[in-house]
Formats: sequence, C-alpha cells, structure tokens
Amino acid sequence: MDRAHKLAASISAVTGNTVHAFVLNERHLEEMLETADIVVNTTSVGMSPGIGETPVPSILLKYTPVVFDIVYNPLQTRLRREARASGAT
Repeated sequence: MDRAHKLAASISAVTGNTVHAFVLNERHLEEMLETADIVVNTTSVGMSPGIGETPVPSILLKYTPVVFDIVYNPLQTRLRREARASGAT
C-alpha cells in the first residue's frame, strides 16, 4: 500500500489535483465517491471470464457523474451497464 500512497502523492504533485490511494472496500469507496468527479476502473474486475463482477457496487454509482472502464472484453461490462442505469456518463 505504501507504493500506492507514494504514487498518489506524486500524481497529486504533478497535476495539482487530489489523488487518493486506499484499500478497495465499500466504506472507502462510499467516502471517496461522495465527492468524486470520475471513477476509472483500471483493474481486470469485470473482464472475461468474470463478466458478472464489478469493482463498485451499483448503489454507490449514484454519487459519480462519469465512469470509465478500461476493460475491453466484454465491451459492455457490468460496471458500465450499472453506471449508465444510475445516470452516469
């Protein structure tokens, strides 16, 4: 986790934006998503063959206006479908 914190601090310093690194659990997600402008999934969660999985519970997508998922197989991941259903772009 120390490496993730260092990377977040480095990105924050370069961009002038606040970047957080945290353990991926529902409590942390909800805290962060309440004020986030965008969610970017850079994990393999939701990728074939695990197409029924998602890194963000659908109930938490109500907070975020923009969701970007880098998973390329399948094109329509569960995260994308649920984000669209919640009104996210």
